Amino acid sequence: GLYVRSRCQSYWNGITVNLASRLESSVAKPNQVVIGQQTYEATRVLMQCEALEPCLVKGKAEPIQAFLVLGVDLATVVDSPQ
Repeated sequence: GLYVRSRCQSYWNGITVNLASRLESSVAKPNQVVIGQQTYEATRVLMQCEALEPCLVKGKAEPIQAFLVLGVDLATVVDSPQ
């Protein structure tokens, strides 16, 4: 039901936020934005990214593919349908 779906959604949101926090604290250098594979897949037409070496982060058994965000394609963002 609704409660189960809400708990499941909260669980996955927590995993996403946790991974983002780990990437920002252990991979990114000051003034850098580093994203994971899922965020890259969802935004790759909007941003220019550079793949980094897979890295181990706390709480994950396998290396994580991370991407350094180099810039945003503002023309694509502005022209995207709402």
